[in-house]
Formats: sequence, structure tokens, C-alpha cells
Amino acid sequence: MTWELLLDQLVRDRTSGAQEQTRLASSLLSRYLREEKAGEGCAERLLSLTRRIVDAKPAMAPIITLLNHLWLELERVSEADAVRKALAAELEQMSLETELRLDRLAEACSDRLPEGSSVLVHSYSSTVLRALLSAHEAGKGIRILCSEGRPALEGVRLAEALAAASAPVHLCVDAALPGLVREADLVLVGADAVVEDGAINKIGTYPLSLAAKAMERPFYIAALLDKLLPPSLVPLLRIADRPPEEVWEARHPTLQVRNRYSEFTPLEMVTGVITEAGLWSRRRLRSGFRKAPVSATLARLAEEVASAVPA
Repeated sequence: MTWELLLDQLVRDRTSGAQEQTRLASSLLSRYLREEKAGEGCAERLLSLTRRIVDAKPAMAPIITLLNHLWLELERVSEADAVRKALAAELEQMSLETELRLDRLAEACSDRLPEGSSVLVHSYSSTVLRALLSAHEAGKGIRILCSEGRPALEGVRLAEALAAASAPVHLCVDAALPGLVREADLVLVGADAVVEDGAINKIGTYPLSLAAKAMERPFYIAALLDKLLPPSLVPLLRIADRPPEEVWEARHPTLQVRNRYSEFTPLEMVTGVITEAGLWSRRRLRSGFRKAPVSATLARLAEEVASAVPA
């Protein structure tokens, strides 16, 4: 499959989790670096592809992190063409390493799930799924409360995967989820991005965090460290409107349908972020954001995006 077809696949994917889409972006970039001819205009063409990927997935921090790593390496050497194939191989290796990091994250999440506990989850997250399966296979006897994840119903996919593994799961409509927090021992959700003041995740996460705080239940986010985005790259994150017909197909001149898959949840609502390096507090997260190296190319792109946003 060519990189153009992989890009089209990435653009059309509206239901996969962040890690799945990041793996696809990694394959796309690796294929591009191997196939695209070096020489004059090479950097401009790669920057154009970078823009297209960011525009296609504007809320996916691990994809931005991947692009940041790519440009950092290209900026580090004087002969960028000489490292293109090496970078392509490195991207493939990074995908393999991500699997190991996900296993460590699943184990860290499982350690946070008490024996016989009820865990409330929202929509689909491959990271959360792996953590729940790890706890179930360890014989912890957990019970899972899961939402549909409208309008694309990603939560049904999560519930089906859990049921296929014989894990006890209860599927409910999204609107019922905050009321079910009382029945849970804790809330565990994934995230598309974690920034200094909050996280981007499936629509409905914010009211769920409010319910968890009101009922004094721990509210955890499970996320690899590549979902932590430094402040200078945050302007690249945008929550896009989705096709209105997914919510309602009828047309009316005075009716505007708002369909968004994601929303922002303030970090103050979060008990902690569980990473492959263990549980990170808000204080530790803020320190980590500031230490992350940032590509000059991607920082300039973020500045362009920020200046283009109406005041």
C-alpha cells in the first residue's frame, strides 16, 4: 500500500483509538521516507505532508509527538537526506517499542484496580481495553460499566472486545454514565491528548469527571507519555466538528447540529494520569511538559496555526 493510500485511510478513520491511529501514521511516514525521492524541495514536501497529517488528526497528541520526533532528527543533521532511510527504520522500531510500553501501562493500570472492583469506562480506548483485559486475566474479578460512545458507538466496540474475553461488562447509554458513578469504585478513561491544564478525550468525559468528583470516586486517565504535549505545540490541537448527519439527517434553516467527538476536561478534575512510568500527579505532569524537546519546524507550524485562529 502506498503512503497516499495510508494517508487516505488515516483521514477516513473516525472510530479507532489514538494508539491505533498513531501506528497508522507511523507506517505512513515510514513508507513516505522510503518512497519519496530526495533532493530539491524534499523538506517542503515533507512539511506539506506534516500539515496534512495534523489537519487530518488535530486532536491526536501522539501523532504530533511522532512528527515532532521526526523533525527533531531531521534538524539535527546537516545532510537530512542521509538519515531518511534510517528514520524510516527507526519509526518501525518505535512501533514495536510502543507495544512494550503499552504492556507496562496496562500493568500499571491493573495495579490500581482493587480486587472485585467496579470500573466505569467511557467510549473506546485501546489503552484502557488492554488494562482491563490485563486485570481480568490476572483474576481480579473486576466488573466493568461501559458507555456506547455516541454518535459513532465506539464504546460498543469496547464492550464487545471485553465480552469476547469473558469479562463481565455492562453496556449503557452515554447519558446514564454520570449517574452510574455511584455504583463504581473508580473511573478509568483514555485520552487523545494531555496538556498542562487538561486532557482531550471523548465527548462526555467532562461531565463524567464532575460526577466522579461529586461522588468522591477516583478519576484516572490512562495514557502513554507520548500523549503529553509541551505548551509550544498545544496550538496544533483542535477539536473539529464532525458530519452533522451522524446526529440528525433532517435539514432545517434555523437548526444547526453540533457534532463533536471530543472535549476538554480540566486537569484539576483528574486524580492522576497513569503512564507506562507509573502514576503521574498534576505536579509531575507540569514538570514533564516543560522538559520535552520541541522541533523548531513544528513550533513554527504551531505559531502559524495560533495566528490563524480568530481572536
